[in-house]
Amino acid sequence: MQEHTSAITSISIFEDDAHALTGSKDRNILCWDLRHEKRVASLRQRMGGINSFALLPDQLQVVSVGQERKLSFWDLREPDPIQSIALEGEALALSISSSGNFIVTGGKSQVLQLWLFEGGNRLADGMGHSGSINSVAFSPDDKQIVSVGEDGCIFVWNVYT
Repeated sequence: MQEHTSAITSISIFEDDAHALTGSKDRNILCWDLRHEKRVASLRQRMGGINSFALLPDQLQVVSVGQERKLSFWDLREPDPIQSIALEGEALALSISSSGNFIVTGGKSQVLQLWLFEGGNRLADGMGHSGSINSVAFSPDDKQIVSVGEDGCIFVWNVYT
């Protein structure tokens, strides 16, 4: 299965173990049928590559960040984003809470940002990293976020909702 034309940056396996999503610097998020080894859907960002994406618990919606400097909301049944929010810098990392209610992003701006999924409102910023944030993750209970960056630091952020 080879359709991406540039580096693949992210992968997510569906709960059915029969489908996967891949994101790439070629601006595409592709949905794959793993059993039949073929692409079944394609989402294409207008400009710049995909740095990270997350599949929501409903397995129909995807949120992505990339070189376009936007937080993009996708429905796998639609080829274009259903919503895009301009970011202050290029985000490199993204995670969705296990409840699906919150999104966290981090990137070249060195600022961790917490977003509400419904409506895409930014709830909080976290500052502390002195280099790009490369990866972010929610704890299983959604009460903490962990971020890591080029500065060699690991930050644990408490989430109060």
